[in-house]
Amino acid sequence: MTSVIKVDTIQSAAGSTVLEQTNATTITLGLSGQTISIPSGATLTNNGTATGFGGGKVLQIQQTKLTTSASHNTNSYAAFGLDVNITPTSASSTILLFVNAYVSSDTQTANNYYELRRDSTTIISDTVIRIPQEAQSVYRFYNLVFNWIDSPATTSQIQYNTRMRTNAGTMYVNRPGNQGGFSEVADSVITAIEIGA
Repeated sequence: MTSVIKVDTIQSAAGSTVLEQTNATTITLGLSGQTISIPSGATLTNNGTATGFGGGKVLQIQQTKLTTSASHNTNSYAAFGLDVNITPTSASSTILLFVNAYVSSDTQTANNYYELRRDSTTIISDTVIRIPQEAQSVYRFYNLVFNWIDSPATTSQIQYNTRMRTNAGTMYVNRPGNQGGFSEVADSVITAIEIGA
């Protein structure tokens, strides 16, 4: 048998409201300026639909790993497969982005350019790398890192993608310009993290 106590308002000895149910959907706990204490060991849980728990929370993480190599040999930007889709849960959220790619070139004098886009909008443009080719460095690749905080102001799906272009020779992702008979490739990663406002 279950016992139920039904009240509209519980007051402290000083007469201030401690708990009040004002209607079928609103419960007031404490007064403005008061501190609500949760005992040690207790947990306050958001069931996924409650709001007003404050900002700065990680709401979701989306990540794409590029496990194949790609190349490009023109001075026009082209995507190379390192992109990630995310659908923000709130238009007020920000998106924290991390790109970690491995890049190389077969031409010492080439300027290799990279950019980060949100759909068709460029948010980091013309990051340029000149990759040295002295001695055995032709067998090396180098780390390309982007970090960015974006405010897309939408709840529609968006895509963040990286693109590349070069003014000479051929540029590569996930492999050296000259593999020297070694066919294995690296993995590049792009990560999008939604942060609640």
